[in-house]
Amino acid sequence: MRAFLAAIVLLGSITAGPIAEGQEAPLRIGVQNERPPFSFTDVQGELQGFDVAIARELCATMQTQCEVVPLDFPALIPGLRNGSIDAAVASISITDERRELVDFTERYYRATARYVARPDTVQDTSVEQLAGKIVGVKRETTHDRYLSSTLADVVSIRRYGHSDEIFVDLALGRLDLALGDDISLIEGFLKTELGTGFAFVDPPLDDPSWFGYGEGIAVRKGNDELLGQLRQALRTILANGTHDEIRRQHFDYDIYGDAAPVRTTEGENHDDDAKGQW
Repeated sequence: MRAFLAAIVLLGSITAGPIAEGQEAPLRIGVQNERPPFSFTDVQGELQGFDVAIARELCATMQTQCEVVPLDFPALIPGLRNGSIDAAVASISITDERRELVDFTERYYRATARYVARPDTVQDTSVEQLAGKIVGVKRETTHDRYLSSTLADVVSIRRYGHSDEIFVDLALGRLDLALGDDISLIEGFLKTELGTGFAFVDPPLDDPSWFGYGEGIAVRKGNDELLGQLRQALRTILANGTHDEIRRQHFDYDIYGDAAPVRTTEGENHDDDAKGQW
């Protein structure tokens, strides 16, 4: 079904604005395939979501025609490097390791890494608590790299292609915990019926050496002209309020400057502006 919907989207490519002078073909912008609320296909088969809307607005600001291409996360950076896409607005964390492979704009939002579990199953993330636990993680993400490098001898790691698969296995008890970014865990799991009885465990993990410096727009290394255009377009939509307008359509809390609001293991939310969202 995912492949079918993705094919519909690819056949009906999304454009924004006229073709820039001298541009022979649309700019191909990669987004993640089926990662609500950042990118997803709606019931009409149309691609929607925060990343998709940001990509469209950047293209409109640059007065450039674009095609939005949904790809699985592991295919995004290889796609940039082999030229099958020109840029990625796909929630890719800016890390030193990835900077060796692609170039980034400044961040367009920020998320932090969090564990989520049933409070009666896991009370904290000490080595003693985690020993022998099964942890779900999305494949080839910063979270996967962190677990693989620091806790592979402590926990059993199960890797998935899509977040919704992690959430189903977590709810069914096939996993003890999941590690992911706080926004996806909130919107895709904790706010849903599937996430009833689950909560974040311990404070966020935000060491930039593991989790980066926010989520940036990636381009093929050395494509300085496009990088400069995207940087200027991003600055424009941040300054004129368009970025925040798009954000408000998808999130009821700030995702640019701060992490998502905290939900403790007691279910309390300590962000006054976001109370009641759970």
